[in-house]
Amino acid sequence: MANEQENVKEPEVLPLPQAQPQPKQVNSFEEPYFSILERDKQQSKQSFENSRRNARVERIKAIQGFRKSKVIVYYSIDTLTPNDAEMLFDLLQSVGKQEKLDLFLLSPGGYVDPAFKMAKMCRDFASENFGVIIPHYAKSAATLLCLGSDELVMGSASEIGPIDPQIEIMDEYGRKFNVSANSVEDALEVIDEHSVGDPAKSLKYMPLIEKINLNTLGQYRRALDSSKQYAKDLLKAGKLLKTKNTKTIDAVSKKLATYYFSHAYPIKMDDAISDLKFNVVDATATKQLWQAMWQLHKLYDAMIKESKNGKTMITTIFEAEEFILPITKMLTQEEQPYEQRRK
Repeated sequence: MANEQENVKEPEVLPLPQAQPQPKQVNSFEEPYFSILERDKQQSKQSFENSRRNARVERIKAIQGFRKSKVIVYYSIDTLTPNDAEMLFDLLQSVGKQEKLDLFLLSPGGYVDPAFKMAKMCRDFASENFGVIIPHYAKSAATLLCLGSDELVMGSASEIGPIDPQIEIMDEYGRKFNVSANSVEDALEVIDEHSVGDPAKSLKYMPLIEKINLNTLGQYRRALDSSKQYAKDLLKAGKLLKTKNTKTIDAVSKKLATYYFSHAYPIKMDDAISDLKFNVVDATATKQLWQAMWQLHKLYDAMIKESKNGKTMITTIFEAEEFILPITKMLTQEEQPYEQRRK
């Protein structure tokens, strides 16, 4: 009996399971409501931007289908500058060399040197045909860019304009502003007409003449000559003019640079065809093509207007089917809303 008790083993004591730390339950009510609203706002904004991007790409693809070309976009409400030429080159490199290349263009114009360079670059990336699609306007230096193309695609709302260069001058208070180079010559002609044979009138205009800087006069002449030279070179390079006749090229270049009294004069599709003898495709002849062009323009217009947030806004957009690069600009005091300027 004693031996049996000795053989009885003590029951094995198993260790108690350790309590695992439970993850802290986050009460959704503990998150500040403004954080939730901001997160939802950002998600909605991203979803909205993706939707708009898809809508633009759909129309780019539609235009490519009608034109049998590769479409790239340069859409800007700001001054055309050397930086724009650099960004366009990046866009061209991203899409590579194409047989048919179309530039969807909206621009108020700017500096003629980068505009000339942009036209030459587009020609380098188009082995057979370089076209410019103008849904609304391509003025001043942007018209010069168009002169390097083989054809323009225009509609009833499209316009180009004179290429008389704008030069920057300073008034007596140190304020800078742009005037047409032709305006300087016009002013001198008016003074000459009213003072010929009348020394008293000549003296009357002396204070005005003294304000004209000699450097400005030289700048005006060089700007006008370079604008005409660029126009001639681009018209010779492309097929926008159906003739390569030197006299015709010279006449068209001179007309665009000096003929029109207003720098804002709208040269519509019919004028481009009948007066300038340009090779123009009437987009309205194909209803769906014109609709795609105009809708794409309105999508970019909305994108720019909706981007204005007080101190910045998108002013320039480079885009292709595979690539987008919006450029944001800081607004001046005058461009900012009144409430923002008070801060």
